Amino acid sequence: MRDVTRIIAGLMIFSVLLGCGNDSLKSNPDYSLLPQNINIPKLGKYDYISTKDLVDKLNNGEKLQLIFMPEMTPEDPADIPSLPGMVPLTLGEVFNYVKKLDKSKPLYLICLYGDDAKKMCTELAKDGWNGFYLDGGSYRLKQDIKQGKVRVNPL
Repeated sequence: MRDVTRIIAGLMIFSVLLGCGNDSLKSNPDYSLLPQNINIPKLGKYDYISTKDLVDKLNNGEKLQLIFMPEMTPEDPADIPSLPGMVPLTLGEVFNYVKKLDKSKPLYLICLYGDDAKKMCTELAKDGWNGFYLDGGSYRLKQDIKQGKVRVNPL
């Protein structure tokens, strides 16, 4: 019985191969419509910046492409820093706003706690942007200012 099953299976496979071997393609796709080359943008780089390094850059008079992204309304208005050149935007507005900026200069992103700024940096790096996110966000900046670790020069 076992040999009969093998003979039948072998004959079926042979007939399928013999019967379908001479068939031409059912469709003739037009490959000329496909792009001939693909331009993959160079990935950008991102890293964190400490509150001290950010404040030092601002105090030295550097014009930074600085974006503040409040993911929610903070309980304390002091959590929103007042930094020179900073533009407050929602997360959804950032992608449209950065199109107006100079891609050769890095972006500096700040949010309340640092997590959203880091995620936004990773997304913008996919489009070729180089950027920094403030480690600890505006919350850490506020704490460092209160403790006297950093001092932002007045506007």
